[in-house]
Amino acid sequence: MRFAVCLSLVPDPETIDVDPLTGEIDADRTLHIMDPADAAALELALRLRRDGDTVTALTVGPVEAEAVLREALAAGADSALRLWDETRTATKPAVTSLLLSAALRNEGLPDVVLCGWRSLARGSGKLPALLGEYLDWPVVADITRLEIQAARMHFHRRLARGDRSEGTVTMPAVLAIAADTLRLRYASLPRLMQAC
Repeated sequence: MRFAVCLSLVPDPETIDVDPLTGEIDADRTLHIMDPADAAALELALRLRRDGDTVTALTVGPVEAEAVLREALAAGADSALRLWDETRTATKPAVTSLLLSAALRNEGLPDVVLCGWRSLARGSGKLPALLGEYLDWPVVADITRLEIQAARMHFHRRLARGDRSEGTVTMPAVLAIAADTLRLRYASLPRLMQAC
């Protein structure tokens, strides 16, 4: 089974410093981290992986975005791919999902694409839906639990107003994982050194 996990680099909310006089964010003091929802998606892929399965981490962004790929490799991902046009300064979810879908087709389509649900950066939740549209795959959002049974995946998800639901989706599919479901495992020092 082949898992693909979409990752993004976002500002760490703990390090955002606002100038009290101008109201401007001091970008020089802001650190960046892997989006927590993406980290949950990566951890889920690593937990679901069995012998012979592969986990590929993908990101769209400039050279700085490679930090999330190194973190993914150190945590246990098998391969990583950064997509970017150096003439750009940023992308919108529609462009990001188009780049990701093209790369997935080029690299060989996986069985499952896992994404974070509602990133810290924009929080729109558009990326999984657009990616599913470009791949012509079903999309399930706000997943809190997932189990694989042959070519089907049984999921639990959150609905509006605190309701819950469960269901089944057939592979291939795009799944958006809730940020608070899992924490990414800590990588050992040798693995961190190897990923750099």
